[in-house]
Amino acid sequence: MKKNLLYGSMAFGLLFASCSSEDLVVDDTTNTQGDQDYYVTMRISGDMTGTRAASSGNPDEGTTGDFDPGTADENKVSTAYFVFYDQSGNVVGDVVPVDLPTPETAPSPSGTVDVYYKSTVKISVRKGESKPTQVICYLNPVVPGGLNRSLSEIQTVSRENFRNGDRNFSMSNSVYYATVPGQSAPTPQIAVVIPEAQLYSSETAAKEAADRDECVSIYVERYASKIKFEATGIEPYKSANRIFSSTGGMEEKPVELTFVPLKWTLNAVANENYVIKSFRQESTDGMILPENYSYDGLNKIINVGANASKTGLNLDITQDAQGNITSITPTGNPLASNEEWKWNNPDYHRSYWGMSPAYFTAAYPEVSSDLADMAAEGKTINQTYWSYNDVTTSEVGKNVGTTHYFKETTVGAKALASTNPAAAVGSVIYVGKYEISLNGTALEEGTGFYAYGNGQVSVDGQQVDRPFIYFENKPGSVESTVNGGGSMLQRFFVQCINIVKYDDVAGEYVPFSYTNPADMEKLANVFQIDTISKDVKQKYDGDNATILKIQANARTLQLKSNLNPSDLEGIFILSDNGYKSITSNATSGNDELTYLEANVALMRMAGLAYYYTSGHAYFNIPVKHLGWYRAGNTQKDSPSINWNLVRVGDFGVVRNHSYSIVVDKVIGLASGIGNDNTPIVPPVTPDDFYMSYRVNILKWAVVPTQNVSL
Repeated sequence: MKKNLLYGSMAFGLLFASCSSEDLVVDDTTNTQGDQDYYVTMRISGDMTGTRAASSGNPDEGTTGDFDPGTADENKVSTAYFVFYDQSGNVVGDVVPVDLPTPETAPSPSGTVDVYYKSTVKISVRKGESKPTQVICYLNPVVPGGLNRSLSEIQTVSRENFRNGDRNFSMSNSVYYATVPGQSAPTPQIAVVIPEAQLYSSETAAKEAADRDECVSIYVERYASKIKFEATGIEPYKSANRIFSSTGGMEEKPVELTFVPLKWTLNAVANENYVIKSFRQESTDGMILPENYSYDGLNKIINVGANASKTGLNLDITQDAQGNITSITPTGNPLASNEEWKWNNPDYHRSYWGMSPAYFTAAYPEVSSDLADMAAEGKTINQTYWSYNDVTTSEVGKNVGTTHYFKETTVGAKALASTNPAAAVGSVIYVGKYEISLNGTALEEGTGFYAYGNGQVSVDGQQVDRPFIYFENKPGSVESTVNGGGSMLQRFFVQCINIVKYDDVAGEYVPFSYTNPADMEKLANVFQIDTISKDVKQKYDGDNATILKIQANARTLQLKSNLNPSDLEGIFILSDNGYKSITSNATSGNDELTYLEANVALMRMAGLAYYYTSGHAYFNIPVKHLGWYRAGNTQKDSPSINWNLVRVGDFGVVRNHSYSIVVDKVIGLASGIGNDNTPIVPPVTPDDFYMSYRVNILKWAVVPTQNVSL
């Protein structure tokens, strides 16, 4: 036989009513033994307001703009389900669907709730099951099936979407750290506790309690986060193109690059979201652990003092021989109370942090090529990185000036301590293309270009440090495809004085000359601008166990493939131990370099140019979370990000939070797109090292006077 359990009012949170003694169920046993109906009065009072990034980092109901009531579409509820649990966290009965009445609008004590519902809920409790003592509410679930998991499992259940089939926003209990009766320390409140005094033996009593608004609240929050992106104030980026004349000398022509915005989206976004906010601990190999963080443990990680170490988190981070992080332990002193980020607010029935599936990633990419390598090695990648074509030609891309919704995406100390935290955190990528003018003349739309080197360029009457701009070359020539412009290939040949020929007259090796058309033609038929192969990256530092990390649009001077031996005759490369010819053999002799060895030597001399395919480019904007605005953030007002000082909670996209990003001026040079189909991974920022120095000019060493008699 079965037992029926009825719940009284339902609001976007749930309010359980108190009751009179004659309405109470009298049953001192843990397990139900026979047919009996239970009724509980509830009101679902939902946490329907989104949170904006308060300037203080700690949203307050009395501050205008700290909370956003949301739109009617964002608050719409089409379906509701309850899952009930016993004291041990085991599911009692089946998932219970509920038909909701018309929502009501009313102020709440905290001021952070917009609407609520009241309704009566009935569930069936099987014979032998324990009494229900806890409840989770799901509104607009993506898939109702699979929600009847124990409390120990429910934090691991995930979904690919944050809206259901009706496209309404999915919601579930707001999870935050609260002090539960019988527990000394705050723990994550996942399911709302149902006091035994609020189990009713009659539906009438439950409804009467609902009419008196004597309810226990369940607050719910949306799975989705909301981002609005706006951008204005685009200014031309000014640099110069250098042309090396065959008659000698160099001419410098002004270049203007004007960014034309196309679309934007959230990059490095989590592939899935949890159906209930998670505070689970993560293992070093990317596994979600069964234990939740204690409040003190997580708070210590979030609110440690920053320093200038690589981690910037005052964390003791240990690694194995392969460089994998094996443990992360907070070691720094906690911040002063007036500098802490108050990421948990039980008075407002919410927390401002949580663990998305991206938290449980063992490794994060440093450059785009890492994604394929990680997949081949079987490493878990819990985030999606979009390509230029994804953003510009599919529904992934969003129009500038619009608001859209994304999966919760957060990362922790492990990601921030990685070699490329900029690629780990959720970021808005703002993609577009460049319109180019050379010496005041507009170039053809879709003209590709290279950014190479840095030097002083005259911009509006001032000398500023800028990369120079170069263009592609015609096949078999150093001549630029842009009329009157200088090519990148020619610039590489000017740079690579280690490419030499033997001068029979002088009896010595001399560089090929850019003033000699025959020299340039010979080199243009042998060398090309190319991507950097994995073999070259591994060979570059002489250690095949490591690989040089290079962003996807990097290019350098390399040998063409399928060359004839005659093509290489008369060409030598100055390497570490002399002038050497190039052999197509797999191994080289004492006076030879293999193709691989030659390509490494060429890359060392030429360096890297960064290619912009058809002028395509992007800006990467890490999404700042509430932690960034804490009083203790010393770089809060800085225009740039020092990743060595970033702490957990400074960046992230958290469920039921509203973000607004406004680009008020575009004055810098965007990152180039090397291949429109390659996922965009913001490249690792090279480490900067500083050295104090004093240069001492030695005195002349005096040799004794040499007296000579002749």
